[in-house]
Amino acid sequence: MGNFKYQRLARQIAQELVGSVWRDQAELPSELRLQQRYGASRTTVRRALAQLVAQGLLEKGQGRVSRVASPIVVKQLSELADFHTLVQASGKTPQTRVLAFELCAGSLQTDVYFEAVQGAPVLLRRRRLVDRKPVVYQRVYLPHWVWVGLHRRDLENASLYRLLSQRLDSPVVSVTDVVSACQADAETASALHVNQGDVLIQADRLGWGADGGVIEISRAFVQPGHFRFSATSPLVSG
Repeated sequence: MGNFKYQRLARQIAQELVGSVWRDQAELPSELRLQQRYGASRTTVRRALAQLVAQGLLEKGQGRVSRVASPIVVKQLSELADFHTLVQASGKTPQTRVLAFELCAGSLQTDVYFEAVQGAPVLLRRRRLVDRKPVVYQRVYLPHWVWVGLHRRDLENASLYRLLSQRLDSPVVSVTDVVSACQADAETASALHVNQGDVLIQADRLGWGADGGVIEISRAFVQPGHFRFSATSPLVSG
């Protein structure tokens, strides 16, 4: 029961951290204040904070102060920079492992967006690593014509967008992103080596081609201690 309490508290705090805007290195309230806020014992609070430190969401400051950790990569929403480019820019080593590349039955979204495309949609499942640590698990649906032009081996440690542009002359020219918090299901937990129920960032994306059609339907599950999605907009007066 004790383990369940601190894991539940860790997930509750993680949900608040992922679902809100936090300044890097922002100090969390004291352990006493956290005990009062969540109605938890000192031991439960300390174990929950330790778990979040291990997950990369928090880091320890002086004494028993917990701080919001700075992520490895900050990704601007709707930008087209690929995973490998972003991670390399942060001084880390990226890797991509293809778990599946196969024809599939599709989904409601593929029925809508790929309706005019002949043939079954393609499902790409891949795991993205930073310095050999899995941080992103992604499921991508693609139109049938990708199956004819690409092979699984092409996608190992490669940018899908670059391949679509260079090999198939079908670049993604704009994207629509929706980001939310979620909990890891059994499949995602296994892929990312986390516990089922751990809080993750869920990033859904539609990739649009030059002709106005959808080329990519993607859902990525991201460990929040490593990535942050951000968008900054200027204030327009008047």
